[in-house]
Order: sequence, then structure tokens, then C-alpha cells
Amino acid sequence: MNLLRLNHSFLLLLAAMGGVATGCETSVNVPAPAHTPRVSLLYLLRNQPADTITDPSGGWLYVGASQEIFSRQGDKGRADATVTIADQTGQTVEEFKAFTPAIGPYAGHQGYYRPVRKLRGQPGQTYTLRATVPGLETVESTLTMPFPTVVEGASLTPLPISPGYSHLSRARLTVTIQDNAATTDYYMATARLLDAQGNHGPWKPVVPDFTRRENPIEVGRLQLSQSFTSTSNVSPYADTNVNGQRFTFSSDVLYDKDYCGGIPGSCPLAYMEVIISTLTPDTYRFLLSRHRYQDGEGNPFAEPTPLHSNIQSGFGLFGGAHEVTYRIPLP
Repeated sequence: MNLLRLNHSFLLLLAAMGGVATGCETSVNVPAPAHTPRVSLLYLLRNQPADTITDPSGGWLYVGASQEIFSRQGDKGRADATVTIADQTGQTVEEFKAFTPAIGPYAGHQGYYRPVRKLRGQPGQTYTLRATVPGLETVESTLTMPFPTVVEGASLTPLPISPGYSHLSRARLTVTIQDNAATTDYYMATARLLDAQGNHGPWKPVVPDFTRRENPIEVGRLQLSQSFTSTSNVSPYADTNVNGQRFTFSSDVLYDKDYCGGIPGSCPLAYMEVIISTLTPDTYRFLLSRHRYQDGEGNPFAEPTPLHSNIQSGFGLFGGAHEVTYRIPLP
């Protein structure tokens, strides 16, 4: 999770082209820009605990340090940071404890922190995060938690199985939202499966079915995302074209209601839970810029897509999301 990995392929390409144009005996030196290491940080404050079972990094704070533009060293993170969150009165309401994951895709990597007090962000409240890392300048970031949206209803309509996906169920997910006319709102929609007791676990994710032409990827509308930490399947949405209106979004989805991750007594799965997250403006801009960065796929001729940051004197995101859930029985 290197927030600051800059794509220097274009500079290397120019250097190589210069060598070809003037002969093999010509070398071109491209000096690295001066670099002052700064704190890089990523944390999303929610109004309810994150789903750390199926997406553990979604509930963790990550702290690292920036690197030089030509550095080829992987980001190892910093395990010696002191990070707190204070409310609008200045009182400390959250602290973090460093740990190294033992299992999962981040096993053995340092730089991750668990929230100690398990703060739940309250709508309209302002919070300030402050991080101190030895040898680096102290950083801060402030946000105001958004208000929840109103989900008026949701449904799941079975669809014929797609060829090649006979082990998966397929359905049309439809959600109706009443947008708030008094504010500019930013949304993200996700979904997950629950067992008969309403518990979530390491089930297979609910994913959009883009194998059908009637369910295309469309710019400018709310679409289902996989998770906040997904780098390829995340679609934040601004209400600029539906401000103050009731609107409905639909998505064909694929899911496996018979896979229970080896947990006894949890099959078959019984519910799909839709989560509509209202985002802070900086969270929306960060997710959108990261999506565009990933879409460039290292193309040196793509439009530059620097990652949005709201960390003063550093890099990264202190973001906020207020989540509203709606539970639908599986057909």
C-alpha cells in the first residue's frame, strides 16, 4: 500500500529514446528531484466497525514514509508512529496500536495499526487526526463526518445463470435512494453476504456482472463497488445530476450462496446486505483519483493522475464514511 509510488516509466522511456536517436554510445542522465521524506498515511473513519474479516485492511490505519521518485525499494511502513484522533473540543477520542498481520495478503508487513477505542464517527462532528513519526514532520488532517443517506428500498431479482458461471447465482440488485437537497453528497455502494443469523464472514464477495451487455460500465451513475480497498473495482459517485431527487441504481451481480469458507453451520447463506456509504469530499476525490491512476496501467502517455491528498505536510487520506445498510433475503 504505497501511497506515493510515482510512475517514472515516462522519464526512463525518454532517456531510452534519446540513446536510440543519438547512437548507442550516448548516455542520458536524468537527475532525481530533491526529496524530503514525509509521512504517508491512510485511514477511513466509519460510523460502525469495519468488516475486518473479509477485508481486513479496511479497518486498519496505515503509516509509511514517502520515497524518492526513482526508488525501487518497496514501502515497508513505519511501526514507530504515534497517532491520535481528537474531537472538536480537543479531547482525544481514538488511539492506535501498531501490529504486524500474521495471516492474509499483508502478513509480515509493518506499518499497520489497530484502533484501540473503536471510535464510531458521528454525523456532523469534526475530528482531527495527528500523526508523529520519528525523524519526519508531524502531520494533521481534519474532517467533518457526513450525514447518512435515506435508503427507501432494495430488491434482488433472480436472473438466468451466465454461461461459464454455473456455480454462481446471478440477480439484478436494485436500490432506491432519496438524495438530500441541502447538501452535496458523495456515495459508494457495496454489498456482502450474511448467514441465517445475520453474521458476515470470509464468504466470496458480491461482484458486478459485467459479462452481459445489458449491464455495462457507465460513467456518471452510481454503480456497485467491491470495497474501499479494491484498486480496480471502486466507483465513487457525486450527486450532481440527482441532487434532491429520489433515484434508483441497478446492477447485475454474481454471488456464491453455497460457499461458506469451511465454517460449520453457516451454509446456505441467507441474506445480501447492501451498504450505501456517504463519503466526505476528500474521500470521494481520493478514491476517484486512485481509480483513474489504476486505469492508466503504467501507460506513460496517459493523462497524469496524481493521487488526491488531505494530509497537511504529508501525503495520503484521512477519510470518513457514514454507512447505511439494507438487508435483502436471497431468492
